[in-house]
Amino acid sequence: MMLKHAVIASIAIATAGCASLPEGDPKMDAALKQFEPRPEVASVYIYCDEWMGTVFTNVAIDGEPLGQLSTYTYLHTELPPGKHSVTVLANNADTVEFEAQEGALHYIWQEKKSGWPLPAIKLHLMSEAAGQMGVGRTDYRVPSHRAEGQSGLKAAAVAGISAAIVFPLVLLYAAPGLGAAAVMAGAH
Repeated sequence: MMLKHAVIASIAIATAGCASLPEGDPKMDAALKQFEPRPEVASVYIYCDEWMGTVFTNVAIDGEPLGQLSTYTYLHTELPPGKHSVTVLANNADTVEFEAQEGALHYIWQEKKSGWPLPAIKLHLMSEAAGQMGVGRTDYRVPSHRAEGQSGLKAAAVAGISAAIVFPLVLLYAAPGLGAAAVMAGAH
């Protein structure tokens, strides 16, 4: 019984600070997933099609805040033709530069890479086929930007570190046969 309560407490600590991003209109999501270009602007999709836990990344285009990405989400914007940069800020910062073409669709994948205590982020320009497949697995989010202190990063870091400390202690003291004496004696 003690183990059950300890595991529940560990899970609660590990997910502390979870929040969500403003969901986009389902009709807008469906329309954007038709991938229809407009002739006078470049259409840009920035997406994350993998699990990131409680981490949000702040996304900026040409230094101006656009919104935030999380697990299985995407942002969309239209830009004038010319050179542009997309930057994400999480545990690290990454930037990709590209030449936006009039009437073109551009896809930027935000990859999550292993990191401690939070994942590192890497941006990639993607082909049309790969980009459309990735965006198809995600949900549209309303472009909005939170200050760094509200981004969920600090809460996720605290939760990750707390879980890394609490869970082994739970196993150490609550799991049968894995008492402190066995661990201290070097039993494996």
